[in-house]
Amino acid sequence: MLVLSAAAMAECSPCNTCAPVPCQPTCQPACAPTCQPTCPPPCATTCCPSCQEAVPAYVGAGPAGGLTCLNSTNFDRGYVTSMYTQHAVTAAVASMGAQRVSDPRIRSLSMKIANEQVDMNNKLNAWYSKVGGGPLVADQTRVSCATAALCGLDQCSFDRIYAATMVELLRQSSAAAFLGATRSTSPDLRYQARMVDRISANEIAAFRAWQPSVSVYPQTPACPG
Repeated sequence: MLVLSAAAMAECSPCNTCAPVPCQPTCQPACAPTCQPTCPPPCATTCCPSCQEAVPAYVGAGPAGGLTCLNSTNFDRGYVTSMYTQHAVTAAVASMGAQRVSDPRIRSLSMKIANEQVDMNNKLNAWYSKVGGGPLVADQTRVSCATAALCGLDQCSFDRIYAATMVELLRQSSAAAFLGATRSTSPDLRYQARMVDRISANEIAAFRAWQPSVSVYPQTPACPG
């Protein structure tokens, strides 16, 4: 059973009043700054469908690049260990979205994704045990950095950057799963990889359909006197 760290699961809420009280999120200082004690700006009402939010650098490049360097004798184990971390990162970020994103439909989708990623990792662990491997362990540094990159964002910024981040994480999973489906020697891994590829494509489409509604510019903060 995948157990996410407290840092990975933490919801870093922004300050929501003008009281001089700083936010107190659980963030990894090495990955992202702590929340600033300022009021978040309200969302603008004008959509900007063509605007593109940058994915936080701490999300990383995903596992596909490293998998292309593996040969047939070490591909399966390398695939399983790298995808285990990829699913853990995606589950952690999706769990934040399930708590914080403004649209209840996307909160539901995010919780579904988080649960799927945990289930996928349970299957990877089961396969790894069958071939004599020990319990898989996710790279908690990458998990913590990916979630800390979303720490302390106001609601407008969180929605936009969260959507862009999830699209990128799911794209990374799909790219790696394509390699798994074509290069793995295990029928079980090939089947699971095809499922990951298909599910990721559907979820990317759902986020991209939602993105224009949250691609807005935040206005200048207006705190009550």
